[in-house]
Amino acid sequence: MNQVLTEEQQHVIDQGVAAGKLLRDPTFISVTNELAAACLNGIVNSEPKENRKREDFYFTHVALQSIHGILRARVAAALKVQADVDEDSVEDEMNPAAPLMADGI
Repeated sequence: MNQVLTEEQQHVIDQGVAAGKLLRDPTFISVTNELAAACLNGIVNSEPKENRKREDFYFTHVALQSIHGILRARVAAALKVQADVDEDSVEDEMNPAAPLMADGI
């Protein structure tokens, strides 16, 4: 039995699919890896007195990690919604009264 998604569920799944595509995109991966490496190199190669410069590199690196975290969270949320929907569908299919209940009987 196919289950209809709510608008919110569909939105979460759409965001998760888009996030997953972005996380697998070779250009996105290359750019974020390059930026992360530049931040770490900037921290390591800065002079001891350049606290502000190190902090800027550090916070840029933290922001990159946050972007990845948000994207991974969206993928996880979409997977959870899909698993919940699939579980509900399986439960409906296993319940012999499900067709009757769907008809309001």
